[in-house]
Amino acid sequence: MFQKNPYKILFGAILVAVGFILISRYSGPLRFGYILVQRPLAYIFEKSQWLRNASNDFYNWHKLATENEIIKKESLTIIQRLADYKNLQDENAYLRNVLNMREKLSRDLITANIFSEVASPYGMTYLINKGNNDGIGAGMVVISEDGILIGKIIETSTHYSLVMTIRDKNFKITARTLESNVSGIAEGAQIDGMYLNLVVQSEEIKEGDTLVSSGDDFFPSALLIGKIQNVESSQSDTFKKIKVKPLFQELSFSRIVVIK
Repeated sequence: MFQKNPYKILFGAILVAVGFILISRYSGPLRFGYILVQRPLAYIFEKSQWLRNASNDFYNWHKLATENEIIKKESLTIIQRLADYKNLQDENAYLRNVLNMREKLSRDLITANIFSEVASPYGMTYLINKGNNDGIGAGMVVISEDGILIGKIIETSTHYSLVMTIRDKNFKITARTLESNVSGIAEGAQIDGMYLNLVVQSEEIKEGDTLVSSGDDFFPSALLIGKIQNVESSQSDTFKKIKVKPLFQELSFSRIVVIK
């Protein structure tokens, strides 16, 4: 109980000491008073030490908590600066790639961001944050910063546009392989990626070959499309059945480039 109420004990001891002082003032020195007061005073001293230690402990704890809070804030500041630095690095790399792509294609480019995927009659499409006000129109080609073909603009509004990807069944592009220069028509096949059609049985084409745009339509040439994933040959068929894996599926990206 005493340990739980040190302030009450301290207050009581002080009252007793004051009482003995007043009695000795009017009745003379009281020898037994010293004995009676000795233990309370010793107890007061002991408790005052305990209170002093408790006060120091509380001060140190409060100081430590404050320092920890400061360290946390400084850590968050450092993390934020690192995030800003990383974002600035990514942005600079992106802009350098766009400039290189502009020189390679000799075309005007518009940078934009993807902010959602949308299910539409065309399949899964991308919604980007640029539209008519930014000079984007239907039919424009959409690529990554590295020149990988993503799709084309199919619908525009004032501030946004809809992108059909090359996996869509309505998407077609003239294409060729880099390794053997075999040409055909690449068509979207939804979950199967794409198929390269109109390649005759006598043409040499193999799995792993890189497919690029040939430039025989309104798409610029040498845009990366995908990799040949599977080749099926049959003497009873005129053309080979060739499955293509689009390269853009392997990307983790939110920024795109629109070719004007």
